[in-house]
Amino acid sequence: MGKDFDDLDDIVDGTPVEEVYAEESESLVQATTNLPAKESPLSIDFNAIDLGLSGPSIVVAETGTKISRFPIERIKFTTSKKERISIIIDKVVIVKSHFIEDVGSILCNSSFCCDQLGLPSVKYLFPVVHYENTDKKGTPLSSDIDIKVLAVGKDNYEELLTIMDNKGPLSQFDLVVTCNDEGYQKCSFTEAGDAKWKKSKKAQTYVSERLKKDGKNLVACIGRVMTDAQLKKALGADTAPGLQEDINMDDIFDDE
Repeated sequence: MGKDFDDLDDIVDGTPVEEVYAEESESLVQATTNLPAKESPLSIDFNAIDLGLSGPSIVVAETGTKISRFPIERIKFTTSKKERISIIIDKVVIVKSHFIEDVGSILCNSSFCCDQLGLPSVKYLFPVVHYENTDKKGTPLSSDIDIKVLAVGKDNYEELLTIMDNKGPLSQFDLVVTCNDEGYQKCSFTEAGDAKWKKSKKAQTYVSERLKKDGKNLVACIGRVMTDAQLKKALGADTAPGLQEDINMDDIFDDE
């Protein structure tokens, strides 16, 4: 059976046990009282830092934010989610381009590049409103929009023309895009009612001003411009390996 400390007669170093416990308790209270108060972690924000620069080329954002190097970027679709877009203008920009390994896409100038690289690929470009915040079915969850470039090949262009023939001008309604192949960006388009962004004066103003500002860069996301000299350098020689030099046709038809 345990002992009651009130009845304890033991002495420690000539001091009653109850006095020893009292002293230790008092010392512990004093030590605890003297501990420094727990300080909040130091918070530093970019508001307190002068970067020394400002302008559209510098963006302060949450870590994880990404931006495109193009004023108007090309919209890319994924198989995991449907996207909602609206074609802005009832005209198309048709672009021919070539692809060079380790260089990327270049715009075709229909002369030297075709001689060296063969026939170009053709893309049909539309400036579009992209509804940024949608559910997996493409239904808008907010009023957030951005301007992007829709670039499609022959098959998708024909599909859009069919929708136009059946429904009217493409700029009058929204489209829900379903991606079937992310690598080749093979998609299907479904008409989805009147263009929602056109019901907002603020959205219309934003779209108009954005196109006036950045519309000249519409093609930049498809390919760069290269001169013949730059192309030769990119290919590593005046004549690309495996390609024939110009043939003097006079030599062939000369009579002996």
